[in-house]
Amino acid sequence: MLRYPQIALGVVPPTQSFATTTTTA
Repeated sequence: MLRYPQIALGVVPPTQSFATTTTTA
């Protein structure tokens, strides 16, 4: 699931945890 964090941001993040990981990265 963490194979495309940047792409996930462009396609509505699934959860806040994911968004936090992308922001940190």
